[in-house]
Order: sequence, then structure tokens, then C-alpha cells
Amino acid sequence: MLAFLLFLSQPQIADTGQYANPALRALIARAEAANAAAPAELRGYTARYESEVALAKLLPDRVEGSSTIEQTAGEFAWVAGRGFGQHQEGYRVVTTGVPLPGSAALANGWIIPTLTGSSYDLFGANSGAPTSAGQDSSGTAAAESPLGAARDRYYRFEGGDTLMLDFPQGPPQQVVRIIVWPRDSLAERAKLFRGDLYLDPATGAVRRLRGQFLTVGGPPPGGKAKFINGFVVNAAVFDIITSAVPGAGWVPTYQRIDLEVLIPLTTESWSTLRVMTTLRDVRPADNPVAGALPYTPGRSAVSKDSLGAYDGWWRKPDVMVNSVQLADLFDVGPPRLRPDGPPVYFWRGPTTLQALRFNRVEGLYTGVSGTLRLRDAMPGLELRGTAGYAFWPGLPRGGLVAELTRGSWAASARLMRDLELATKFGDPLDYNRGVRALFQQDNYDYVDRVTAGAGLARYFSAAGPGSVSVSFDWVKDRSTVADLSSGPLGQEYTINPNVDPYAYPRVRVEVDWHPQISSHFTRPGIGLSASYEAGWGDLPYQRIQGAVEGRANWKSLAFTIVGNAGYTISDSLPTQQLFLIGGPGTMPGYDYDEFGGNLALLGRAMVAAPLPFLQAPLTVRNATIPPIAPNLSLRVYWGYTETTNDAAAAQLENVGSQVVDGVTQPFSTVSGSRRWTSEIRLSLFGTLLGFGLAIPLDSDVQPSFTFSFAQSF
Repeated sequence: MLAFLLFLSQPQIADTGQYANPALRALIARAEAANAAAPAELRGYTARYESEVALAKLLPDRVEGSSTIEQTAGEFAWVAGRGFGQHQEGYRVVTTGVPLPGSAALANGWIIPTLTGSSYDLFGANSGAPTSAGQDSSGTAAAESPLGAARDRYYRFEGGDTLMLDFPQGPPQQVVRIIVWPRDSLAERAKLFRGDLYLDPATGAVRRLRGQFLTVGGPPPGGKAKFINGFVVNAAVFDIITSAVPGAGWVPTYQRIDLEVLIPLTTESWSTLRVMTTLRDVRPADNPVAGALPYTPGRSAVSKDSLGAYDGWWRKPDVMVNSVQLADLFDVGPPRLRPDGPPVYFWRGPTTLQALRFNRVEGLYTGVSGTLRLRDAMPGLELRGTAGYAFWPGLPRGGLVAELTRGSWAASARLMRDLELATKFGDPLDYNRGVRALFQQDNYDYVDRVTAGAGLARYFSAAGPGSVSVSFDWVKDRSTVADLSSGPLGQEYTINPNVDPYAYPRVRVEVDWHPQISSHFTRPGIGLSASYEAGWGDLPYQRIQGAVEGRANWKSLAFTIVGNAGYTISDSLPTQQLFLIGGPGTMPGYDYDEFGGNLALLGRAMVAAPLPFLQAPLTVRNATIPPIAPNLSLRVYWGYTETTNDAAAAQLENVGSQVVDGVTQPFSTVSGSRRWTSEIRLSLFGTLLGFGLAIPLDSDVQPSFTFSFAQSF
């Protein structure tokens, strides 16, 4: 797995000599002497460590978060020339999705013991621990140091400027920056560094290493390796910072590793295994026995009972990985993913919804998307296109989007025909809905919509996701009928609420503050959003919505709240602008879309806790699979709807009808009063599978069993 994650294509820089100038050659020669080996008096050291191994995701509109965080802590020991041991004493998990066992994939360890010497030990190299293939890990993941004696064989260098550099922790510091490039046309394969090397001006010691470790040289890959390397963009990007420790020299006390994977034909959204580690209480070893380590080489751990009882944590399990962003390292990552360079094309779109989805309106939909980034040809401009086919109605869909981003501003233009959500308080981060209807009820209402327009957004910061935006569109809503009445597992689908077909101009203004605060991510805090939308044409309307989302983590408990309010003002209301609630996700225990109106309020709250068993990853032969991770949650729902005029009441009756016990009844009615319901849910594999009991608090509504697939609420 690590070989797959670390292997990348050849670098893009031509080989024109090892050093940009003689002064740079002399500077690096002095740095070699300072970093050739650990201090002569140092034979080893021990330290306390705390690490977070997280599955981080980068979504559209700059939203980024972690759905799973594994936090580990313990003792780290290193003996010069002999290896290291990473002894785990504590383990806990915070998750809002499937708890992928990221730490188990790094079976031999991930802590880098030193940046001195001729090579860097990565992922268990030179620990003496056996790999999954049964071989000693010594040398299997060691990278050639750009300051080693053999550097001229592997590297070329630029830079040499002295500057003040911001560090993730502590004040800015003066450093010398060296830009390191692997040489082209290496006869043999080697693991090398590409990026920025920062030296201490006084001593020449390595203070920081920001860049990518990759395999280059040798014969071109063939077979499976060639296919994977050409099909999947992947990278191992590092940010390592050293601190001066008396008697131990410069020790890498801050370590960040992003193992990035981007698969074509799916999505622009990154999936990153992020590993962040802090070392404290570094203590030089007095007189370690030659060849001996205080712990088993590579990774070892105390008993599972002791892991769960550990209480020596330095920080909450959501602090480290949520303190950084993927874009922090884009400038030293793969050249194809950097913000500068020649134009580059990717076979992927914003989300998986453009490639594959299943619902009761379209049945199976498949498509393909692509993104062209102009980069140096026109900085900040991206062109995205998507095309697909809905098989049951036999309809093509797709369109084009152009977006120009300059700092905190983003302008866009679009022409698109797509199946959009209607009548619901939408969850902007719910990208799992594409295939959810294959396994459970289809809990969304849809409108077949053509949109042509333009928009302008102002982000609150140059890198953050919060923004205020305005868009102007010409919209055409088409009749949208559910072609499927049942699903592949025998589940019965409801009707899709009637859609009033007509064309109209539309303006929309929206404010999002901390949109990364979500039930889908582990980050605690409060997020707010508000929108105003006005449409004209034959059925003019004004629609006002607001939402608040909050999350808090306390020990192993997670608290989540979501509140929504909406009001549509119109004397001739289109049905697709009503609000409908009821059923899984909004009011479990009640019928789907049972309550509706042009005014609606919806509140949801949840407290969840992992059960004290089956939380560790499972091992089947040489494979590691996610833990069963049972999770018990108590959820409370509150809802209210009403119609404020005769037009809204009439349109609520036009939503549709159903036959109950031989009697035709409206599909949706006003709630009549505030409705309360609760749910006790047992979730397995994080939130992948949920089995619950919904208990409405109305005396005439009976409790019912619920099932959910990859659904937070």
C-alpha cells in the first residue's frame, strides 16, 4: 500500500547542473558537514509522542474537514545506527463516517527519528521491524538526503536566500531557503525529495523540510505499476520541523505527512490520509546497549484494555489535523496540482454525483466530468464540464461551468441541465446521497432544472471556505416524475412531489459562515448560513432560509445540533418552493413528506458515543479492514409547518395524493402543531449502517424501526 501511495511519475524540471551558482554549492557543502550525522556524543534518545491519523477531505467551495481521526500516544525511542521503536500506550477514535484504519496501514511506524545522516527513514525504514511481506523493513522506505555525500548524483539545487519564515508553532524565524529538485534521467530507481529545505543560518542544521518524497529513475514502470501510476494521482507530502534539544541536537519534533490520493472519473475532492505527530520530553539516552532498543523495533502496543484506559493526552483528538489545510502544501506537492504551471486537465468533476447516482426519478445515472485548469495561461481560471445519461427517463444531462478565482474573489458562469433537490432543507455537504437510494428509501425530492447564469462570491479569507455570494440565473423547471416505485432491495419508493413547469429569472444571495462545521466532519464549533432567493415569471416567489449547525466533542461523546427555518412568500406559489418534512433524516417515525407548507421549522439534536468493544481495526490474513466500531446515539427531532395564505394551501394539496386503506388522501398536510420524535440508533462501521427505533411523541403514532445507509441524520 505504501509503495502505491509513494510512487509518482518523473519530475518535470530539466537537468541543467547541480547548483544554481558557486555560492550555493559552498553553502550546501557546509550544511552537509553539519547534518552528516547525529552529534558524536548522542547515541540515542527517547521522547513522548502524540499523533493523529485522519481521513481528511477537500470538498467544493474550499470546504475541508476530517471524517475520522485516530489519536495515538506513547513512547518513541531511537538508537543511532540501530533503529527505532514506537510504543503505543493510548488509542481513541473520533468519527462521523466509516472509521478507516489509517494507522494500521502504517504498520511499521510513521515517526521520522532524525534528519541527519545520508538518508531519511520513512514509514518504518531501518526500524528492524518485519513488513507485511515478512521481510525486514531496513532500507525499504529510506529516502536519499539532499545533504548526503551522494547528493550530486541525485539532486540539483536553487535558491540560497535568507528570509523570515512562519512556522506552524511559535514565532517566525530566520532561515536559509534551498529549493531541491531530483535530477532527470537517473539510471537506477531511488526515493528522493523534491521541495524546500530550510537551514539554520548560524549552524547549517536542517530546520524545516517541506515537500514531496517520490520514486524516480530506473526503467519505466510496467504492468500494474504503470496502470496505477497513470490512472491515479497520488503523493506523499511532508512538513517536518526540528527543535534544538540539549545533548540531542536538532530533533524533528513536529511532523506532518499528507498521503494524497485523487482517482480519475470520480471527483475533484481529495481523500488524504493525514498523519501529524508532536514529540515532547526528548531525553538523550545515557548509555544505551549497542543494538538494543527499550521497545520492540517498529510499532508495538500495550494491551487493548490499557490502550482504552490511557489518560495522558495533551490535546483533544480534533486539534492537530484541523489546524492545517491541504492547500498549505500545494506549492511543494505534485507539479500537476500546483497553482502555477502550464494548463492541466483532469478527468474528474466537483463531486461523485456527476459520475454515478441512483434515485427514483432517474433510476441509474452515469456520467463523466472533466476540469481544465489554465494556471499560468490565465491564473485562477477553471473550466468544468460534465455529461451523463439518466437511463430510466432516457434523458441526457450535463453542462459547463467557468470559474475565475483571484484571492478572496470568485466569479463564475454556468449552463447546466441537472436533477436538483427541491422542497427540502438541503445539506450542502451530503455527497453520499448519490447511491443511498440503492439500499434504503429515497429521502429526497427532485426537480429537473435547466440553469444559465453568472455569480460572484467574496470569501472571508484567501484560503477559508466562508463566503457571501450573489447569482443571477435564467431557470427552466420541467415536470419531474418518479419513474421507479420500488428499489433493488424491495424498498417501496414514494411519488416525487409534483413540479410546476415554467421558466423564470432568479436572483440568489447567500452567506455561509464556517460551512465546514457539519455533522459530516469532526471539527467542533458553530456554523451559520442564510439565503434569500427571488424568482419571477408566471409564478413569482421569494424564499428565505436560515440554518445553524453546531458540534462539540467531549472525551468520547459527540454532540451535534442542526436547526433550519424557511419561509416562501408568494400569491401564486410553485410547488417546488414549498417545504416538506417527515421520514428518515428529518422526522423519523412519521411518513415521508408527511408535513408541508410555505413556512417550516426543523430542529435536530444528537449525542453519540462509541461502545467499549470492537473499536480496533480487524485483520484478516495480511489485510486490515475497518473496525465494526458500534456507536450508540440518541436523537431528538422537532418540526413545524403551516401555510400562510390560500395559494400556499392550494399548492400543498397539489403536491400529490396517496391511497391509504382505500381512501385517497393528500400526500402532505400542515403539521397542525409542533411535532416531536426521538430515535435510538445503533450504528456499525461508524455511520455506514444504522439500525434504529423511532418513537414519535404523538400518542396516536406507533414506534417504528428505521434503517439508514451512510447518513448522519
